[in-house]
Amino acid sequence: MQTVDLSTYEGWMAAARALLAGKPDWTALRDEGGFVVQFNGEVFLAAERDKEHQYSEDDLFDPDPAFWDEGAGAWYGVNVNRCRALIEKPQIVELPHA
Repeated sequence: MQTVDLSTYEGWMAAARALLAGKPDWTALRDEGGFVVQFNGEVFLAAERDKEHQYSEDDLFDPDPAFWDEGAGAWYGVNVNRCRALIEKPQIVELPHA
């Protein structure tokens, strides 16, 4: 993967896209309480649901750059180390889907 600046929204998103590129739909990076999800060639976010949940397009939402804290170099409310670890030490999973 090409080196990107993980302290910026653009860099972090580019890294997430690169990690998920070429993977099947519903492949995701697991985080505490949610996922970064590959679907139809795009990257979305989804909240974690119970284990029996079948994910659908209704569960996906756009990663809004307004929620990126430029000063901290991370998503608002997310520790910078946790934010970086999601990219640098990814937990790649496939979400159950309808």
